[in-house]
Amino acid sequence: MKTLQRPVQITDPSPIGVRPRQWRSTRPMSAARPTAVALILVVSACGSASDGVADRSLTSAAESAQVPTSTGVAPTEPSVSTNATTSTSTVVAEPSESTTKIDVGGDPHRLSLGSGSVWVANSASGTVSRIDRETNQVVATIEVGAMPVGIAVEEAAVWVANNRGGSVSRIDPSTDQVVATVEVGEGPRFVIAAAGSIWVSVGRENAVKRIDPESNQVVVTISDVPDPAQLAAATDTIWVTSRGGDVVSRISPTTDTIVASVDVGYPTIGLAATDEVVWVAATAGPEVSRIDPATNRVTVQLDVGDDSWALASDTTGVWLSSNGANTVSKISAATNEVTETLDVGPQPLGLAVEDDVVWVANAGDDTVWRISTE
Repeated sequence: MKTLQRPVQITDPSPIGVRPRQWRSTRPMSAARPTAVALILVVSACGSASDGVADRSLTSAAESAQVPTSTGVAPTEPSVSTNATTSTSTVVAEPSESTTKIDVGGDPHRLSLGSGSVWVANSASGTVSRIDRETNQVVATIEVGAMPVGIAVEEAAVWVANNRGGSVSRIDPSTDQVVATVEVGEGPRFVIAAAGSIWVSVGRENAVKRIDPESNQVVVTISDVPDPAQLAAATDTIWVTSRGGDVVSRISPTTDTIVASVDVGYPTIGLAATDEVVWVAATAGPEVSRIDPATNRVTVQLDVGDDSWALASDTTGVWLSSNGANTVSKISAATNEVTETLDVGPQPLGLAVEDDVVWVANAGDDTVWRISTE
C-alpha cells in the first residue's frame, strides 16, 4: 500500500471553549505513533475533552481517576472472534468534485439531519447553524447556551447539549427560536431522541438523564454510567460510550436501568448503532470495535484511524471520522474492512450520512463539507 504523508496534529493552549489550532509537521500515515507522545497528546488535548471539545467538567487527572469504572453490572469480557478480519487496507481518494464546503460558526462539533436541514452545533460561537440541504446554504444562525457540543433532531424540535451551560436547549424548527431550556447538570456532552424521550449524557455526574419532551423536564436520572460520552439508540436500547472507562453501557428505556456492560478493553467515545451491530471507537487511538447486540460481546477489533470521534451507520456499514488524520473512512459490515477513505477538512468531529451523501463538521476551519459518494 502506498504510504501517504499526512500532517501530525500538535496542539497548543487556547481559550476555554475554543478548539486548539495546530502547527504541523509530517510523518507517514503508516508510522506507529509513539506511546509517550500519544499520552502527552491525550492529556493536553483530550484529557479534559468533552467529545472533542475543551470540557472543563473534568479539570484534573486526579478528578478523572475518581470516575467509577463499574456500573454495578458485571462487565462482559471481550470475546474477539479468531476469524475476525482486521485488515486496514484502504483506497485513498481526494473528495469528489461535487464536494461543497459551507462556512458555519466557530468550532463546529456535532451535526444532525432533520426538517430538510443539517443542524450544526458550533461550540466556540454558542450557536447552531441551520443548513438547507437543497441549496447548501446557511439559512439561520440560532444562539443557544455556552459551548454547544451535542445536537439531535426529532419531528417537532431540535435539542442541543450545552456543555458549559449545563443545559439542553430546545429549538422550534418552524421559527428557528429557542423555546425552552432544560437544566441537566454539569457537563452535558451528547443528546439523542429515542423511545419518546430526549436522552443526554452528563459527564461530571456520571449519569444519563431522560427528558420528557412534553414537560421539558428531567424525569429520570440513570447513575453510575462511567464518564459517559456519546449515545446511540436501537430498538429498546440506549448505548453509551465511556470516555474514562473500558466499558460500553446498554440501557433499557423500559426499565431505565443498565442491563449490560460490554468490556471493550479501552476508553471509548465514537458510537453508532443499529439493531444488528454496534460500532465504538477509542477516545485516543486507532481502535474500533464491533459489538454483537444479541450477545453483548465484541466480535471484531481493528485499527482504522487516529481519534475517531464521530461514527455514522448506513445500510452497508459505518462511516467514521479520524481527527488525527483529517479523513473519513467507510468500514464494510460484510467484510469488516475499510473500503474507502476520503480526505476532509481539519479536525472532523461531526458526521452524518444520508443516501449517497456524507456530511462532515470540521472544527479546525469552521466548515461543513457535503461529500457525494456516488
